[in-house]
Formats: sequence, structure tokens, C-alpha cells
Amino acid sequence: MDGRRITIDGKRWRLRYVPLRDADGLCDPPTKANKEIRLGRRLLRYPRRRAEILTHEILHASLWSLTEEVVGQIADDLIRILEQEGCLKTE
Repeated sequence: MDGRRITIDGKRWRLRYVPLRDADGLCDPPTKANKEIRLGRRLLRYPRRRAEILTHEILHASLWSLTEEVVGQIADDLIRILEQEGCLKTE
């Protein structure tokens, strides 16, 4: 199994970059054995978009019960603020 291990909310996940067609990222439920966060391989070319999607999937992993809309809004706010503060470069 390729990818690297990350810890979110005390649980271990495998982070992998894979070909994805219908999504930029996918997150397994936190109760699943051998859980993964999968990001579209194409994101490796777009650092800001990769940060957006990774942030979004990390939020899913740690706050699984939140709706897609809430996770999306929090992720968007986090990325915008980090960018404004110079933590992320604008593409």
C-alpha cells in the first residue's frame, strides 16, 4: 500500500494521491479499518487547490458528522485566512 500515514483526531489514516474522476478528494469514515484520504493526483500541480482539498478532507476525517456544506465553508474560510496571512502563496 503506497501513501504516507497521518494522524487526525488520534486516528491513523493513509494519505494517497490517486487518479480520481468525479471528485478532487475522498475521505473514508473514521470507523473504517485501514482508512484513507485520497486526493486526485492532478492536484500535485496546483498547490493552493491541493491545500483546499486536503483541508476539506481533514475536516471530514475529524468532524465526520458535519454536512458537506459546513465542511466546505469552514475549509474555504481557513484557506482564505491562511492566504491573507501569507501562509499560502496565491497561484
